[in-house]
This record gives sequence, structure tokens and C-alpha cells, in this order.
Amino acid sequence: MASRRKLKKSLRTISGELISNCTILNMCGVHDIEKTNALLGKVLNIHNEYVSRLSHTQKGNEKLFYKKLRQDFAKEVEALAEEINK
Repeated sequence: MASRRKLKKSLRTISGELISNCTILNMCGVHDIEKTNALLGKVLNIHNEYVSRLSHTQKGNEKLFYKKLRQDFAKEVEALAEEINK
């Protein structure tokens, strides 16, 4: 279970970084409030989705499940980070 706990912690850390980036860009005046709120909602939805997926691990093939989860999360975070930087 230690790997699950570490993975949840890394998901939380990455989500926190994305939230802080959105907040900083809003404070600098780069984004308007509506765009920032939409991006924050996306970050929270992604975080909640992957934490719930992690909480219900498929039995039997855990290694492949965790690998796929990490890859999917990385793809979504990369796309969201590009959207934040626009």
C-alpha cells in the first residue's frame, strides 16, 4: 500500500502546482477570472478522477494498472499545463 500512498501524494502535489500556477497567472492579470475558474475546475476534476481510480485498484494486474494510470495522468496534466500557459 505504500506505493498507492506515494502515488496519491504525487497526484496531490502536481495538482497543487497547477492550482498555484492558475492563481499566480490570475493575480498577474494574464488570465481573466472566468478562464481561471474554468481551469481550476478542470484541475480539481482531474485530481478527483485519478484519486478515485487509484482508490479502486484492479486486482491481479496492479503493475500494469499503475503504469497506465500514471501515463494517463501525465497526458492530461501536460495538456492542461499547455492550456494554462496560453
